[in-house]
Amino acid sequence: MTQHERGLHHVGGSGPPDMLGGSQTAPGDDESDYQQRKSSATDPSIASTAYAKLRELILCGELTPGEPISQVQLAHAMGVSRTPLREALRKLEREGLIEAPPRRKVSVAPVSPATMDELYGMRIINEALALEVTVPVMSAEDHRFLKSALQSMEEHAAARDLQRWEAWNDAFHERLVSRAGPRIRQQYAELSDYSRRYRRLYARQDASAWAVASAEHEAIVEACLRRDADAAASELARHLSHTALVVLARIAPEYDPVHIRAAVRIIVGRGESATGGHS
Repeated sequence: MTQHERGLHHVGGSGPPDMLGGSQTAPGDDESDYQQRKSSATDPSIASTAYAKLRELILCGELTPGEPISQVQLAHAMGVSRTPLREALRKLEREGLIEAPPRRKVSVAPVSPATMDELYGMRIINEALALEVTVPVMSAEDHRFLKSALQSMEEHAAARDLQRWEAWNDAFHERLVSRAGPRIRQQYAELSDYSRRYRRLYARQDASAWAVASAEHEAIVEACLRRDADAAASELARHLSHTALVVLARIAPEYDPVHIRAAVRIIVGRGESATGGHS
């Protein structure tokens, strides 16, 4: 089974045959199956569900960068018609997650060094700002949660359970920004979401990724426990930039990540200036 087929199986298995606007039921279908697929062509919730499922498959790496997408297979797997599927694909194209050139097959958008550079540069600035305002008002419960998250991530890393490790990693980073304003947290959530496909590449390509991430997370927590917001932000900037730079070195070693380097200079340099040395 190919990676694409595994992804389709994950979406919905071998769903009923697709009807591409015909007026007859397919062989072996009953009328209720046909009517359900027919209604999917006009029900906006069907397109939203298809969009959410496809987006998840791309961001989590089940559908790999550059992989062609068969609209027929996707429609079959999801049990929907081509109309809501095309709407979902258009939304994904606007997000830059798929490519759909005229008269050519739709495919998952390749990993772009420029996009990754911009994305992580923005995330470093956003998340460091949110952490700066969160650290001084963290509660004892926040500190307990961060230490518990460290332990849980170490356990899942030892078991090489990426899915559970990633769930705790998300919860860990969400707690770090939990006292920032709603607009900042909304932007954080969007940037973190788009970062997932790059985090998966990092975890899969770098054998030391688990241990390195654990040490970097521990350094962030230690700064939080000291209520040293500048140090916590600097450690976070180093952590995020390391993830991005490792992936960039693999996929485009010639690329100069100007946004990431500038963001790190802003956060780390400011912290070092405030302490008169390294934070």
